[in-house]
Amino acid sequence: MKRYLLLFSLLSIAPCFGSKPKAKKVKVEALPPQERLFMLHEGYRIELSPKVLQGITAFEKVGCFNAKESCSISELPKLNLSSNGLTSLPAGTEALTNLQDLSLEDNQFTKVPRELAQLGLQRLVMDANRLVHVGPTLCGMTTLTSLHLDNNRLESLPRKIHNLGRLINLVVSHNNLTVLPDEMGALIALQVLIASNNEISGFPFGGINLAHCLRHLDLSRNRFTEIPDPLFHLVKLTFLNLSHNQLTAVPEPIGCLRALEELSLEHNAITKLPPNIRSLGQLKFLRLSHNRLTELPDTLCRLTKLERLFVAHNELTQLPENWSTLSALKELYISNNQLDSLPESLGTLKLEVLSLENNNFPRWLYVILALSEKGTVLP
Repeated sequence: MKRYLLLFSLLSIAPCFGSKPKAKKVKVEALPPQERLFMLHEGYRIELSPKVLQGITAFEKVGCFNAKESCSISELPKLNLSSNGLTSLPAGTEALTNLQDLSLEDNQFTKVPRELAQLGLQRLVMDANRLVHVGPTLCGMTTLTSLHLDNNRLESLPRKIHNLGRLINLVVSHNNLTVLPDEMGALIALQVLIASNNEISGFPFGGINLAHCLRHLDLSRNRFTEIPDPLFHLVKLTFLNLSHNQLTAVPEPIGCLRALEELSLEHNAITKLPPNIRSLGQLKFLRLSHNRLTELPDTLCRLTKLERLFVAHNELTQLPENWSTLSALKELYISNNQLDSLPESLGTLKLEVLSLENNNFPRWLYVILALSEKGTVLP
């Protein structure tokens, strides 16, 4: 009995024989029905059952060639069906009993397919579809550790999302969300939450329960007018992005986030930083550009691990004096302010980038700095 190996462009094919075989292109329908058919996918030679074959014959065929080995389709761990215009799953998807990673990105799904509830998926990507609600099917997928629903039309997340107790990564950016459900606090394994580009204005009080798991939080480009109190309980955060909101102040409790390594507050309307910014001793990247700061607290110079500081496009008229303590600082962006002088201690730093343009400095200062071997000076 002859064997054929089929290559399907929609399945992110990676040939395992080195170079791609030069085979005559052929449609599946043209193959003798009694022949055994195989699919090559990321190093797996998968034998296709008639039921699965029915579901995929509508897709573009790349070619076929003889195969020497095979494995059961149930052994396939990863499948990429992105960019196929799908509104439903191919027939036979439920046969993929070992599937752990499924990408359905850039299709036309309006709901999460019910067939997925029969699989033990760990990672599901449904970015760039037409989802408005995700419904009970998703909440029954209790084995998920990573869920990507970016760039859909979601108006809310289900309250039963608390069923996804193993979830580590949740991405719901570029949707129409206005709130995050309080029940998210039950996601005690959650480490990464990305909910940028929505209409969110608050953080659920139940989010306090994420205090000992959440590491990465991106709420940029939303509707926040103040930093919600529950955020200050997230003491394990290493990354916080609240840029492109409507914040006017940074409250004192920001000092509770002592594990932060990167803080982004750019493109807001912040006028002042609290003195206890010094408590963020692990901070490496601080982004405060495009605000309304008129001064920086002296305590900023106690951030001894700070590597990059962005305070461009503010209203600064002077800088703190004791920059010599910022020995780790490599890049300083202070352009587009109202500065007319620099503190002498700035000269002790081994800066790689110093951005100064559009201030009130005398022209000779730019010349001296350009010749001082202090790295790249942007006048």
